[in-house]
Amino acid sequence: MGRPRNAPRLALLALGFYLAHALELLLRDEGIDLLWICNLAGPLLALALGVGAPRLLAMAFLWLLFGTPLWLSDMLMGGEVIVTSFASHLGGIGCAWIALRRWGWPGSIWPLATASAWAMLGLTRLLTPPERNVNVVFRVQPGWESVFTDHKLYLLLLLSSNLLAFFVLDRVLARALRGRRDATA
Repeated sequence: MGRPRNAPRLALLALGFYLAHALELLLRDEGIDLLWICNLAGPLLALALGVGAPRLLAMAFLWLLFGTPLWLSDMLMGGEVIVTSFASHLGGIGCAWIALRRWGWPGSIWPLATASAWAMLGLTRLLTPPERNVNVVFRVQPGWESVFTDHKLYLLLLLSSNLLAFFVLDRVLARALRGRRDATA
């Protein structure tokens, strides 16, 4: 499974998506929001593409696949729409998919993706102010309070669904991308 010919361009594109969103957040004085898992996936994705690290690429892809529906549901439930978020989430998924079609799936990545995501949740809890609720580590995300009244249960469900989603996605993508080589990638 060779490195995609266009990996450097994809790395620059992914980095551009991330930097545009990072600049937007910094200009809004919301830089702490760069610690959301989906936002952390951006530079990880660019790095993985730039240095040719398919396992890191797959991990960033899983983070985005898990977090993007949560981000979309937050917007649908009245959360703020930041235009650059679309590029960082959807553009990141697209860049990763293009590269993974050439590289193929790098093997069982779900344990690494899960452990690193959970570690980031712990760091987020230590490093961020509770009022920002980055990665929902302090309270139930607004809009979900009627479903979840207990944050510990909410967080346990989030962590469990994260583990299950990464495991299932890992298996599905391994089958879908097994030995896959796309000559146009």
